[in-house]
Amino acid sequence: MQTVFDFTVPGSAVSYRRSTGAGFVDAAALQDAPRLHTPQMAANWQPMWWYGGWCAGFAAGPRGVAASPAPCLPAADLAGRELPVWFRADLPGEGTYQVSLRLCGRGGPVRVFAGRRRLMWQGTLTEGQVRELRFPLDVTPLVPDGETQPALNAAADLAVTGADLQAVCLQPAAMPRVFLMGDSTVTDQCAGLPYAPGSSYAGWGQMLGRFLPGDWCVSNHAHSGLTTESFTEGGHWAIVEPRLRAGDFCLLQFGHNDQKLPHLAARGGYTERLRGYLRASWSRRWRATPGPPTAGTTTCWPNMRPRSLIWAGRNRSR
Repeated sequence: MQTVFDFTVPGSAVSYRRSTGAGFVDAAALQDAPRLHTPQMAANWQPMWWYGGWCAGFAAGPRGVAASPAPCLPAADLAGRELPVWFRADLPGEGTYQVSLRLCGRGGPVRVFAGRRRLMWQGTLTEGQVRELRFPLDVTPLVPDGETQPALNAAADLAVTGADLQAVCLQPAAMPRVFLMGDSTVTDQCAGLPYAPGSSYAGWGQMLGRFLPGDWCVSNHAHSGLTTESFTEGGHWAIVEPRLRAGDFCLLQFGHNDQKLPHLAARGGYTERLRGYLRASWSRRWRATPGPPTAGTTTCWPNMRPRSLIWAGRNRSR
């Protein structure tokens, strides 16, 4: 069943409320839905602390809806930075969904994010240029940082910078998923507001969907600080394992945090636990299917030396 929102209709752009289940997120929406203050349970944006509150609103016009700065945000702070307009719509529940957007350009770079700030599209639109996009969205429980129980954000969180949002269409759609397991180099990192694209943290898992075919959906369960051991102990593997289906892929990348613990040495506990994940994934879901589990090479640490940048791995887990 499709859910369609047309923001070129006068009066259609409203602030999000739990009672209505759809709208744009501003300071009033955050007061109504305090859970949105947890970045991983929303769109993964976090205002800089010195603003003392949410610093982005929305403004409707004949070409759609765009972001507008809150009174606490000085105009000078937007130099070289971007302000996203954030639309949120509640969904029936867990699953995979197809998202369709219509944008109207403002004469510059445009970025489109979905879920926990996962990059879905980036490009340049001229002034008044209309562009329609389609991409998948995964809605799966996760264990938020600092919490111990799985939680489900059953909503589509869509954020756009550099363009007016004209329309959104949401519908359930079955599709294969790429499950990600790993640490801070893979996870969906939070970004500050105003948004600085060139200096904000991002795990590679946040960008992976941008480079996959449109019928593949990324389900990222990586978290900062995790090891091959704590991924299980923290309840993350208990979310991923039963959801693996024939045809899905699973990418595992650990090592940065394992190498700090003697019992997770590269030729010891680290390798043993990686093999355990691979065996469990293969035997439970993927035997004789086209998508075997894959262990990714650990991202190297940068070693800074005078006048040069040398990339070197800090562990032997590769």
